Amino acid sequence: MIQAKEMEIYLLRHGETDYNKNRIIQGGGIDSQLNLTGIYQSDSFFKHYKKEAFNLVITSTLQRTYQTVKSFVQSNVRHEATPLINEIHWGEYEGKKGNPKMHLEYIKLTENWKNGVWDAKIKNGESANELKQRLDQFIQYIKQLSATKILVCSHGRTLKGLLAMMINQSIGEMHHYKIQNTGLSKILFKDETFTVDFINDLSHLKGIRI
Repeated sequence: MIQAKEMEIYLLRHGETDYNKNRIIQGGGIDSQLNLTGIYQSDSFFKHYKKEAFNLVITSTLQRTYQTVKSFVQSNVRHEATPLINEIHWGEYEGKKGNPKMHLEYIKLTENWKNGVWDAKIKNGESANELKQRLDQFIQYIKQLSATKILVCSHGRTLKGLLAMMINQSIGEMHHYKIQNTGLSKILFKDETFTVDFINDLSHLKGIRI
C-alpha cells in the first residue's frame, strides 16, 4: 500500500521595504530591498522558527523575499527561486505614490476581479488571470516535491491569490485575505487536498516595538 503524501507549507510575506512604509506602489517590476524594520522583522521570524525542520526554502526572484529568509538558507536549508511567485505587476503605477485617481482605478480593477472579469489590468500591468496562470504552475510544482516542510516567501497580492487557489476558491476571492509584512500562513497538504491551518500569524513579533 502506497502511503499518502503529506506536506506542511509555510507561506511568508517578505519584510517591510521603504516602498511599503511610504505607501509607494511596488509590484513585480520593483526590486526593492528590506528597510531596517524589514530586517528586524525577518531576524525576529528566524529566531522564532529557526528550529523548524524546513526541507526547502522557495522565494520569488525579487531580492526582498530572499533577504527575508536568507538566515535559513545560510543555515544550509536548500533554496530555490522562481518567478512564478513574483509579485503581480501594477504596470504604469509602479514606483508612484498613490493618489485619488489611482485609488479609484484600483477599486474599479479589484471590483472587476471580484466579479469575474479576471483579464482586467492596469495599463502595462498584469491581470488576475495572468497571476492565476503562473500560480497554477506553482501549485502543480509544489505537489510533486518530495520535501515535507517547505517555507515559501513571496508577496502580498501573490500570497492572497495563492491562498485562495490552494483551497479551491477562484482567484477573484483573493481580496478576502489580509497578509502583513512577515505575516505567516500555514497550509497542510494531505490526500491531494490543501487545508488552511492559520493565516497571517505575527506571533514572532509579539513584544517587539517596530
